[in-house]
Amino acid sequence: MLIAWDFKPWRLVDYRLDTEQRDGDNERYDYWIIILRPDGLDMDQAAHSRDVHLRGRVSKVMPGDPITGNFDRLHEHYGLCVHCGELLPCRDRMAEQQALLQTEYMARYETPGVCPECLEPVTDRQDRETFPNIYVPLGPDVTFHAGRKKCRQAMEQYRGKAGQPDSRLKLDGGRSLTG
Repeated sequence: MLIAWDFKPWRLVDYRLDTEQRDGDNERYDYWIIILRPDGLDMDQAAHSRDVHLRGRVSKVMPGDPITGNFDRLHEHYGLCVHCGELLPCRDRMAEQQALLQTEYMARYETPGVCPECLEPVTDRQDRETFPNIYVPLGPDVTFHAGRKKCRQAMEQYRGKAGQPDSRLKLDGGRSLTG
């Protein structure tokens, strides 16, 4: 059986329950040992390769196959990155995708006077709240539409991340709650 572990394809050599005693956890867990060998080795390389021995545990309350629960099974035909030899998508590709997503997300907070939730300009006639920019530290202050439900929810989440006090807007149609 082929499995993915640490962005590499491995052949499952052996899988068994571990009978070594451990202090305190024997009532809650079953322990297992698996032995993995790198896939794609010929007979000479396999004889000199270093197998990886992994030890893990499975809860006795929710028993199951530790292989299925902890590893992804691979088909005999799997893709590898031509640059680093890792399973696709490799760590470099995943880092590039994550960086692109973060760059696009930060771009929402770079334009002054534009609500980062709906990406529409915030005019003087609209209810709004402005906060310091926590995603682009040297960027402009962030302004949200306070009167739009979708923007308001994003504003409240941003307020929590920015550590700002509660809103001073009157949300009851203009009546003050204190007076």
